[in-house]
Amino acid sequence: MTTKNLLLVLILTSFSSSMSACKRQKAKTQIATKEQTPSRRKDPVTAQDTLVQTPAKPIKIVEIPAYKPVEVNAVDFKFLSTKSKLTIKTETLNQNVAVSIRMKKDSIIWLSAGLMGIEGVRAIVSVDSIKMIDKINKKAYLFDFKTLSERFNFDLNFNLLQAIILGNMPLPQSLEDLLLIEADQQIIRQNRTPVVVDNFVNQKRLNRIKVVDEEGKSMAIDYADFQLVSSFFVPFLSNTKINFIKDGKSAESLLTIQHTKVEMPVEALAFPFAIPAVYEKKKF
Repeated sequence: MTTKNLLLVLILTSFSSSMSACKRQKAKTQIATKEQTPSRRKDPVTAQDTLVQTPAKPIKIVEIPAYKPVEVNAVDFKFLSTKSKLTIKTETLNQNVAVSIRMKKDSIIWLSAGLMGIEGVRAIVSVDSIKMIDKINKKAYLFDFKTLSERFNFDLNFNLLQAIILGNMPLPQSLEDLLLIEADQQIIRQNRTPVVVDNFVNQKRLNRIKVVDEEGKSMAIDYADFQLVSSFFVPFLSNTKINFIKDGKSAESLLTIQHTKVEMPVEALAFPFAIPAVYEKKKF
């Protein structure tokens, strides 16, 4: 496996949403409920004509009061570790990699990736920086989320990487949000210019997150295979798809994370990371 492939694995694992650039809108003070008659209108996310309801199962659009948010099961922890398999697919890459992940909530994400039991890349991600070492070619890479965003032409940060692993909402609910109710599914729509985030909830579980920006770039994460870990239902499978523009053409990257083991230890985890003096330091 080449260094380029291993680097792409870890970088793509670091997908997250463009919350750092979001502007907060003025909170609404009233609760508005509206049942819509069957019609076609411009969808605020896709800008396409969409049939917003069927007569049998109307969609209700309501503002979510701060004192009564939609109940969504969230995974809470102090430390978490996983054994996982990653699959990366792009125009030029189709790679499967084994990865170990360790986390300290809202603070550190540590990753070790390789093939056939041989570690090729180790990385440590904090809220504002990313450091990686390539053990095969003895190189170290230091960069931030701004650089990562420019590389993938999509605004990225720490929050959604954590959400991808856990299946939690990356943004808290507020009075700014709209609630779309369709049959047995609730969609919490969070308009945070320059992005719109849709959170799809079914039976209190977050099954999907979709992020669309003003330029039409989008990211969707689908969760499945929920299993009980320390009294929390954790999705052991997530599929992430990101659509963007490359060289004037539409492009797509796919990332699948399949956890084979998830633990939430009581004792603190170690996050060993050091850059040997002989390693060449490079910018990504």
